[in-house]
Amino acid sequence: IATARLVPSWKKVRPLMAQWRSVEGLYQEQIVLLEALAKDFQLSFAHVEQLCRIRSLVPDILGRVLPCVVGGTPSRFLCQQIAPNLQDFIRMLHQGHTFLLLNVENPTGQYRLDLSNAADYAVAERLAILDEWEISAKVQLGRADTSQKGNNSQVRNVRFGERELAAQVMSEWIMPEKGILELDYASAKRPPPDARMLDEVPWNALLAAISKSGSTSSDTPDKVGRLVVESRLQALRQVSHLLFVTSMQMRQLLGSFATEVARAECFVILFNRIADMHNEKVFRVRFESQDELARLRDRLGHASYFPFMQPEQTRFSFDFAQYDQQMAANALVQIAAREKMGNLRQYSFVHLDGTVDPLVAGVPRAWENITKMPKEGTFYVGYECAPEDRKFQLRKELLETYGCWIATVEEDEVMWWSALKEVPLAVREYLEFLIGRYQSLDEVFRIIDGPGGNGVISFREFEDGIKKMKCRRFKGPNGAQKIADIFRYLDPSGEGQISKGEWKVLERIWKEVDMSIREFVQFCDRTWCPKDDTMSQAWTALDADGSGSITKKEWSSALQEAGFFGPAMPIFHFVDTDNEGSITADEFEALASYRKRPNPSAPIAAASS
Repeated sequence: IATARLVPSWKKVRPLMAQWRSVEGLYQEQIVLLEALAKDFQLSFAHVEQLCRIRSLVPDILGRVLPCVVGGTPSRFLCQQIAPNLQDFIRMLHQGHTFLLLNVENPTGQYRLDLSNAADYAVAERLAILDEWEISAKVQLGRADTSQKGNNSQVRNVRFGERELAAQVMSEWIMPEKGILELDYASAKRPPPDARMLDEVPWNALLAAISKSGSTSSDTPDKVGRLVVESRLQALRQVSHLLFVTSMQMRQLLGSFATEVARAECFVILFNRIADMHNEKVFRVRFESQDELARLRDRLGHASYFPFMQPEQTRFSFDFAQYDQQMAANALVQIAAREKMGNLRQYSFVHLDGTVDPLVAGVPRAWENITKMPKEGTFYVGYECAPEDRKFQLRKELLETYGCWIATVEEDEVMWWSALKEVPLAVREYLEFLIGRYQSLDEVFRIIDGPGGNGVISFREFEDGIKKMKCRRFKGPNGAQKIADIFRYLDPSGEGQISKGEWKVLERIWKEVDMSIREFVQFCDRTWCPKDDTMSQAWTALDADGSGSITKKEWSSALQEAGFFGPAMPIFHFVDTDNEGSITADEFEALASYRKRPNPSAPIAAASS
């Protein structure tokens, strides 16, 4: 940018300032001159100070010329101090806030830029240059092209004046002086192998600060609440290039926000700072719907944010007219071809004219070759894979090749996970019962299989095991059907028995339920009882009416009010040991045991390296 702007020599400064003085009192002429200076010149702090001698225009001057001040952040800071009062300072911030919030070290985000505003224009210039630099770096490094249009660009979904940008890349576009430019920028920058994550103490402090801002009381006006959350997200963006986080930390952070918009913005800000993307399903389950995830992939890139390591329990929609979506679909077909083509579920292909092809002969094996895939149309598909069929090395290679994430881990170091929303209700209820009473699923398997068992569980053994464990969750007219549904879920092959390998599918769901409860206890400790061995302070805060019990409806409302936005019902069912639909203080106190309970989650070896 510096090489494309004029630097006034000392001989030119005097006539320049004289020209500025000559239009004093002529507001429109002054604004035109400021716009020209802001877009074509580089100015020093001394130059800006001279311009600001016209005190009535200080907010307009500073808001426009800050992007062209040489000397970086220190010089811009000095310029901001010229504002004579708080009102002018706020007006200056309003004029130049887009530029001031830009973090060139971590530019990934969504932008809506008014090119008639000098600050917004400066942001567009910088994004174009950053994109060109990243394109050159990717080509030199030999990285795969995962761009939206097959041009290596990091810029996505570009629209100018409600129309798609015609230029191949942003740097080739002659930027007009006015108009609305909208785009998503998804940087290809990734954490280095030696990335160091925040330690527990500073992380908890950050989490506590964000949590307090992520929620507002019911008395807070909606607009004020949104501004509070936005301000904390803006602060997070400013320091994001200094942070590296684990997938588990990202999960905790996402649980601090009530709305989809805030969660998405938080995730996008820290997307390139996640050091163990092979564990991404740990936080992916925190997004409430497949549509929410699809919108994130649209912003970040379908190939860049494809769940290479754990594509299970995901519904995909690939528009083959988009290069990166075609590439992501090709990667999924490659995985299925090596594991089992039958792992592709509920698929169909919709042609551009709306004709639906159910693909009755199956997904074409020719799609393993991206050049033989259709160039238009939409492919809908889901994916499921048994652990014993998983080709870990292939998934790891695809993650590194197309996602550009470093994954120096072995299969047993990955946190294999499941989303509760994709699991049948009866299975969730069964797990909630088990977690409250047993330390591990291996223990449960041994109980059901019996002393000297044969290593598999028949349906009769499963029924008897539920009775033996005194599980009352399935009493009533639908109880037998629920037990049958659980057994069928654990016996996908329909052989009439559950092997140890099939039983381990429950481990991924167990981890999610267990982690939800553990996170709630940690939230209580941060919020109410950091030095208390009991849960009494948390109970007092949640039992707002002092009735001595909390119903399901009261529970969900209380957690929302307190600022906990993780899964609420698994915690309630864990505490509600008598299954009466309400919890008491004594039942709630059982959560205190989680402070010393072993964590069943798989090790996070790569995240701590």
